[in-house]
Amino acid sequence: MSDKIEHAIEHTKHLMPDQGPLPFFVHHNTIHHFETYDFFEGVKQAGRTYGAKAFMSEEEFLLAFERGRITADVLQKKIKEYIEHHKLTIQPDLLFKLMTEKPHVRPAPDARILQFVNNTAYQRPGYYKEAIQITHNRDIDELIQPVLFRFLSSYFDFGLAYWPMPNREKGMWQCFCEIYSKSSFFSTKFLKTLKRIVTGMKRYRYDEAITLLLQYLAIPENHMEDYMFRTLYRYKGWTGTIKSLEKMPEWIPSQDIKAVYKEVIPVILILELAAIKSICDLRDLKIPVYKSEPLYNPYFIAAVVSALGIKNDAEFPREVTQFTEENRQEIWQRAYEDTFYTQFLSAYRQCAIEEKPKYELPCYQVFCCIDDREESFRRHLEQIDPGVETLGAAGHFALDMRFKGAPEKHYRKMCPHPMVTPSVQVYEEAVKLEDAMPKKLQLYGEIQWAITQASKTLFGSFAHTIFSGILNLFPYTLDVLSPKYSSKLRRSLAAHEPKTRLVYRKENQENEKGWDLQGRITRATAILKGSGLSDNFSSYMFFLGHGSSSLNNPHEAAHDCGACAGGRGAPNGRLFATICNEPEVRAGLAKNGIIIPDSTLFIGGYHNTCSDEVILFDLPDPIEPRLQKYIDTIRRAAALDAKERCRRFDEVKTDQSEKAFADYARGRAMDLTQPRPEYGHCTNAIAIVGPRYLTRNLFLDRRAFLVSYNYTVDPEGKFLRAILGAVGPVCAGISLEYYFSFIDNEHYGCGTKLPHNVTSLLGVMNGYISDLQLGLPWQMVEVHEPTRLILLVCCKIGTMETILGEAFGYTNQPGHFQCLVKHNWITLAVHDQDQEKLFLWKGGVEGRFVPFEDMVDVPEYKGSDPRFFLEQDHLLFGKIT
Repeated sequence: MSDKIEHAIEHTKHLMPDQGPLPFFVHHNTIHHFETYDFFEGVKQAGRTYGAKAFMSEEEFLLAFERGRITADVLQKKIKEYIEHHKLTIQPDLLFKLMTEKPHVRPAPDARILQFVNNTAYQRPGYYKEAIQITHNRDIDELIQPVLFRFLSSYFDFGLAYWPMPNREKGMWQCFCEIYSKSSFFSTKFLKTLKRIVTGMKRYRYDEAITLLLQYLAIPENHMEDYMFRTLYRYKGWTGTIKSLEKMPEWIPSQDIKAVYKEVIPVILILELAAIKSICDLRDLKIPVYKSEPLYNPYFIAAVVSALGIKNDAEFPREVTQFTEENRQEIWQRAYEDTFYTQFLSAYRQCAIEEKPKYELPCYQVFCCIDDREESFRRHLEQIDPGVETLGAAGHFALDMRFKGAPEKHYRKMCPHPMVTPSVQVYEEAVKLEDAMPKKLQLYGEIQWAITQASKTLFGSFAHTIFSGILNLFPYTLDVLSPKYSSKLRRSLAAHEPKTRLVYRKENQENEKGWDLQGRITRATAILKGSGLSDNFSSYMFFLGHGSSSLNNPHEAAHDCGACAGGRGAPNGRLFATICNEPEVRAGLAKNGIIIPDSTLFIGGYHNTCSDEVILFDLPDPIEPRLQKYIDTIRRAAALDAKERCRRFDEVKTDQSEKAFADYARGRAMDLTQPRPEYGHCTNAIAIVGPRYLTRNLFLDRRAFLVSYNYTVDPEGKFLRAILGAVGPVCAGISLEYYFSFIDNEHYGCGTKLPHNVTSLLGVMNGYISDLQLGLPWQMVEVHEPTRLILLVCCKIGTMETILGEAFGYTNQPGHFQCLVKHNWITLAVHDQDQEKLFLWKGGVEGRFVPFEDMVDVPEYKGSDPRFFLEQDHLLFGKIT
């Protein structure tokens, strides 16, 4: 294989999307390949590369302007900045008028303007697919896709089929050749052509086949890179998934499945060659062909030309040519974001700086994941009981492990992907031997497995359809007609579970793959001291992992804990509490300056963000009244959290009790017919790294990732570097995936989930056959506001300047946080508590911090303001009185 072809393959691979299998779906920046550009340039470059949108449409921005979501003052300010930056002479007021007028009042473009729009259009290159579409009015993908998608679905089957595909161990290319070199009586012309070509090519290795196929296709050398990308991107779901599986082979459950990105290339090329030859002679086609895509809106150009009074024979000045669709949308996007940032920072300054809140010693403390869905849970808990302190840390709680539950067969990763590699294996076992696996339960499991396997055979599927329909008639009917009561019944049946313990220590070979004492002390120190805790420990400390359980939801892992690699964080919360209760660990923590009283009890737990249930582990027996009061308060806060979440859903009645809302949320999670069991991260927009007492009385509308940090116990910024290195990329990745899935759900998302079918236990496709669908479904993003994440850090401005001055890298490399900030994929703000001032990072790579001077009116809310539970739209940030 020549260097030219190797380079083309690497270029193509770099631009392909990344996404793991459904069980490991973790949010990431959809176009992280463009993070070396400034954000606004990067989204434009990606839009041209993928044929996607970079921003919301003009109509959407105008609607936001009419609703006050973009204010006139901020829009005028952004227009003026844009004009000054590009040295234009157009008056800001005139451009403001042209941008905010209704599109239907703009004058019609004349022939000269239409000619200008055509002459300046972007020429998107196309190859054989486009050439055949033009000359023969045929779509070769109608021939290629059924063969390609069926083959890849079978090859990468993770256990859905009864019989595995033969010859998988030989690799994709050889497996494909073995299958399609055989004849069939009912073969179409395309399949006969494919058989003939495959028969001649099967003796070559995949790398040799790539070279030969490119020669047969006669791709001009100067178009090799572009042809390779555009051809493989037509099947971006599968090619992107294969790329991800090659990078993370641990996601593949079977050793005979080999994910090699280069092997899918000859498969696609040979299908393309066969499709062309089955339609026409390849030599009759000239490539590339080009499709014009206008950069300008002719009606807006006509309005500018008219307003500036440009004569018919005059050349268009830069005041006209500068305003492409993307450039105008950039102005709108900047105004959209700045309106939001100003409102948030104004509310923050009033509550955290002007009000001068003070830290008060708590009666008990509740640690949650930094997840934005925990903000409302924490807020309600603090409003119900002022004696509680809530804190936030990444939900894996620094436990880099693989975990296996007592009834489970396999271990799974429970720490951030791909930044952290698990160092140990932890498992759960029953305390009493007779509870380990009751024979009846074991027999039931074996019968269920046998029935599942039999259902995949011809006669077994017939019997399964008949008898399972009878057996499941009542539970399925109950699930559909009354999910709430179905949920109650299932919870009552699962109430009596055997008592278990976690096996995680190396001492006495309790778990030779576990942690030694120093390893446990190091991890406990990272969370406690990193969150600003060295003293002031209360009698009870709760550590709640989180996850989300719902039925009929292929993207369920996207709602689970990203810090746990798309898993549910219950084991992490339980294990961290268990470790911190060890006397020898506390003795080690004391040497690190973390003094925990002997009377302090750590309690692990789990918060389900879909049903808003809270489960606590290893509680003392008996439970003293004070502890029971705290537990009841936590569960009441979860019920209020459910009530607040329900305001987003259309069909929910608003005049119900807290208990009714809690029951409804649990029933909704069990509803087979529900396409929106929860909205996940759909409202995310902010991350705050700092002490909670500063934002305790600030209403953040479930929109903020809250990370506990205290700069006074971290003078050198050691823990801050670790926090920002993880939280920055993770929260930005979540925010940006929602951004892109919202602004262009067809290209960056996966459309509506209603026609989705699970394929090979790997991904989803539309209908019975299609490419794998990447990104987020519309039902997860429809209420999202696409803004870049604003990250507010409470530290000394000098510390942050030092951190930003350090070398920065790109995706999943040290310094990724600095890259995101300096290339403006994150908007960074700093609250210097010593100066009691806010600063914003401005200017990109060579930027600097400037004081935040703007201020807008900040609304006030009562502690249980009815709007928290009634207003379906986003609320303004404000002070809770």
